[in-house]
Amino acid sequence: MGRPIDQALPEHDELLWDDGSGQPEHCLDQFPMVPKYEALGFLLGGLGFYFLLGQLARFNDKASKKPYVDREYPYDNLKAEMGGPFGPSRWGLEVQTEGAPTEENADEEE
Repeated sequence: MGRPIDQALPEHDELLWDDGSGQPEHCLDQFPMVPKYEALGFLLGGLGFYFLLGQLARFNDKASKKPYVDREYPYDNLKAEMGGPFGPSRWGLEVQTEGAPTEENADEEE
């Protein structure tokens, strides 16, 4: 299972993981190394992708195009009052809100 205490360690003992089985494993994966210019290409490609993603998000910034908050109104978001498909404007009627002066009343108030 283990080595005897008086036996010397092999030269590259720190690179092997001896888990007590008959075949100890390598601590580091045994993959070929990526050349430095290929790794640089991977790095620049990844950074370029995130740069383009950030530019796309900046270009398509909805908050700068619409600097106000959508408001939610009562009565089905005032669909009829705003001239929705079934509102009074469909029949040529004008919508009068409470407290708002009409054209005739506006002349009398002045």
